[in-house]
Amino acid sequence: MKLKPFGSLCLIKILPEADEVATSTGIIMPATVDQSRTPRMCEVVATGPDVARLPAGTVILIPRDAAAMPLDNIMEDEDDATFALVQPNTIIATIHP
Repeated sequence: MKLKPFGSLCLIKILPEADEVATSTGIIMPATVDQSRTPRMCEVVATGPDVARLPAGTVILIPRDAAAMPLDNIMEDEDDATFALVQPNTIIATIHP
């Protein structure tokens, strides 16, 4: 799928979530924890021409409901990867290894 966002939109790939997540201190968060209030990790695939300083491949955090704002625009490709278009102002943070 070739998609190039217009204006200030970002095309993101929603990364799959693990069944259990360990925090940096070693606390294991099981899948039964209510994750409705936790942010999602995503990867920037492409950005519109009005988005500066957010290169493709950047790992970001977005609110769990950000992929549905302002449109319900979640898409899937043939590999079952999930993509969405979001506004850059919905991004909470970038993650650097």
